[in-house]
Amino acid sequence: MVTRTEKLRSLCGTGFGLEIGPSHNPIFPKRDGFQVHNLDHVDAEKLRHKYRNADVDLSRIEDVDFVTSGRSITEVVPYRSFYDFIFASHVIEHVPDIIKFIRNCGDLLKPTGALVLAVPDKRYCFDLFRPISTAGHAIEAHSSGRNRPSKQMIFDEIFYAATRDGKIGWLPTNSGGDIGFFRPSIKMADSFEGANASDDIDVHCWQFTPSSFRLMMLDLKLVGMIDFIVSSFQDSGGEFFVSMTSSGSINDVDARLELARSMMSEVASLAQIAAPPAQSSS
Repeated sequence: MVTRTEKLRSLCGTGFGLEIGPSHNPIFPKRDGFQVHNLDHVDAEKLRHKYRNADVDLSRIEDVDFVTSGRSITEVVPYRSFYDFIFASHVIEHVPDIIKFIRNCGDLLKPTGALVLAVPDKRYCFDLFRPISTAGHAIEAHSSGRNRPSKQMIFDEIFYAATRDGKIGWLPTNSGGDIGFFRPSIKMADSFEGANASDDIDVHCWQFTPSSFRLMMLDLKLVGMIDFIVSSFQDSGGEFFVSMTSSGSINDVDARLELARSMMSEVASLAQIAAPPAQSSS
């Protein structure tokens, strides 16, 4: 059976890459011979401190080549048209300006390079109760120059973050178990006030199903906000993998309608996923 790591590496191909946010679990560890730079929000020492009490292997945290400290990637990475691939796992949903992020990646990639993403499916994580993000939301964020999560994004994460059996992420095969809110209602207001005032707030800014993500990217391409299209896609159960390139053609009418219909089917499945467990008749 092909592993998650093998799938993602195959989408990226070969050459020199940039891994964004590898943290304690790099897909392309330099110690294994991969030719990569890595970029994270803090340096390796602070990552080890952050995860010191977590059940992770701290030895897998590698030296960080570029530290963003809240800055955009083009502010800290000096190369242009350099990388054969850029890889980011569960990163894009955190960036306040998704259009700027994709454009910046384009500046760093070779014309033939690929942006490869692993993205959580909102149906199977704490985003369950939050609405799907659209290209219009992304355009509004970009036009306002957003460089931190909006109050709406912060509020929605705090008040609507969900769990299943106490977990913030689960597999599609886990169709049973209780759905609930992550935070007790009595603490939500205080959490929102504290998070909104923080200079270091990290939330999910965007929520996707597989088809809604592809539709957003297509619409952003159609209006000229990004140069990339989704050239390869894999649904991997609880998350999905995409490879985006700046080459290729699109059929805007047929592709949009097909993706919109598929998106509605995915949205319809939310009612069943969030339904209370069936009660035994015995």
